[in-house]
Amino acid sequence: YGSHDFMRAYVDSTGPLGDSGKVGYRLTGAWQDTGNQTELYNEDHWFVSPSFSWKPFARTDVLVDFELGEQHEKGLGFQS
Repeated sequence: YGSHDFMRAYVDSTGPLGDSGKVGYRLTGAWQDTGNQTELYNEDHWFVSPSFSWKPFARTDVLVDFELGEQHEKGLGFQS
């Protein structure tokens, strides 16, 4: 929580998948809602980003990374 109705939540989790240690995951995500010094302004966004790693051989790493999110701004005045 912070100034101008700022709210943010964040998650970051990682670990192995299975007992072999060759496959792993990471999941990050965030949600934010805030205003600013301008009256009647609001911005909110969220994202989630899962990734998976696989080590099929000693010198080979395969990483698959995704990201999905959305952002909204509303208010008076200039909007980028």
